[in-house]
Amino acid sequence: MAEKQKEALKEALLDVRRAYALLDSYQKRVLNTCKYIGDKFDMLFYQSDFSSGLPPKRADDPFSRDPKVFLPLFNVAFLFLSSKTLEQTDLTRANDWMLVVRVLADRDSAKEQSDDLKGWTESDSAIALYAFKSTEDKKRNWFWDLFGQVDWPTPAKLQVYDGMAMEGYGRLFSMDDLFDKDAIDKTVSAFSEEIKKKLRISVTIRDLDNA
Repeated sequence: MAEKQKEALKEALLDVRRAYALLDSYQKRVLNTCKYIGDKFDMLFYQSDFSSGLPPKRADDPFSRDPKVFLPLFNVAFLFLSSKTLEQTDLTRANDWMLVVRVLADRDSAKEQSDDLKGWTESDSAIALYAFKSTEDKKRNWFWDLFGQVDWPTPAKLQVYDGMAMEGYGRLFSMDDLFDKDAIDKTVSAFSEEIKKKLRISVTIRDLDNA
């Protein structure tokens, strides 16, 4: 019995090492894809929002934490602003907008984000693109006073945030549809046309091949 348990553990640990190698490749691809999308929109990185939490600091007790905090790219959002908007992030000008690229490593088709890691065979991995537009000149912070105070827009529907002078629009895309640069370019182009119409904003798409 003990020998069988040892062999089973040995096989499981081999799977873990394979999984870490796979995760390393996955996270490189995800980070490169998110940065590429931000670059295509001529936006610069602003903030990150790790919804699943972050690993504990050195002096924090790691044994009392949810194990999912050790998977920071499981559900994360990267926020991008234009270079002009980044100069003064505590002021939102009318028609200025923020791009959010959200990574959903395990998206449940019914609930958008799975509550656990058990339903992965029926789920998929997705990247969501969101645009949040300010409709007034107001002294407030893009992250704390806007992004941090609202729910995600329903995919493919314009969201008007009453009393906040803000509008939002988003779409979800399966990662397997973003299989190469041309596919990502087509997705970015289609999303840019949607937010131009829905949010009535000016959008710049860069040609990175000739940048």
